[in-house]
Amino acid sequence: MRFTATMAAAQTQITFQNLLDTWLLAASAVTAYDVFHTVRLRAVEVWGIAVAGTPTTVEVNFTAGASGSGQIGSGKIVSDTSMGVQPAHIRATPGPQSMQSLWQVSGSQLAFVITCPAGSVIDLEMSFKADPTVVKASQNAPAAATTGTIVNRGFDGAAIAATNFPPVVEGAI
Repeated sequence: MRFTATMAAAQTQITFQNLLDTWLLAASAVTAYDVFHTVRLRAVEVWGIAVAGTPTTVEVNFTAGASGSGQIGSGKIVSDTSMGVQPAHIRATPGPQSMQSLWQVSGSQLAFVITCPAGSVIDLEMSFKADPTVVKASQNAPAAATTGTIVNRGFDGAAIAATNFPPVVEGAI
């Protein structure tokens, strides 16, 4: 999924719950259910807008720590600083046995921390799994959603009207 940053992000924490809430099924205008039940992160790619004469930095930190399934994160940090006409650019992939690269349920554990300037373009490569036997209300409620529709949110968990990271294109499944 592709997102943009509407404001500068400085050490913005993104949880697995936030990632799973990028796709919701609206049951009413203010109630939604998770479409997917587990997520794993394959890569985070960020392009930071260049400003002539000013350094531009983008950074992704795959935080270390315990997750709901007991896996440990890698603590890997990837960053780039650019000055001039070239955008700062990174493509960060989590370690193969880190919690980010393994299947995670919705929870408050950190998936990654991002720093980027306003106008940045962020691509999240994620895999999702759905369990048709599980019905789970989303942690984040939609705002003025149409019943029965798929609702996209920013990857920071906020509704489209309030997110710092809106999707470039709102999709349908």
